[in-house]
Amino acid sequence: MLRHPLLTQQIDAWFCQEITQLSKSVLWVPLGQTVAEVLKAVAASKNLNLHILDGLPHPSPANVERVNYFLEKPPRPTGWSRQVKQEKLDAARRSALATVHRLTAP
Repeated sequence: MLRHPLLTQQIDAWFCQEITQLSKSVLWVPLGQTVAEVLKAVAASKNLNLHILDGLPHPSPANVERVNYFLEKPPRPTGWSRQVKQEKLDAARRSALATVHRLTAP
């Protein structure tokens, strides 16, 4: 989205405006890396301190196995496929949990 001129224009024209109007206590939960990148870019460009819970895999049918791994569900009897990048998903899970702990700490 950040490399496509039309989408970038829409982000700048509409999405940035909406983000700045919302309460600072909003928890942003981007579903997928692309949306997380957009939120982080907008936060940086507008100097906003957004609470972003990123790292969650996109919940599309093509990602079922990655989502199951992320949620620590047991693998198929044949194990996880090559599409499941375990180290990357483990790091994403740790990051998401750390964000939740940080935001819920008294």
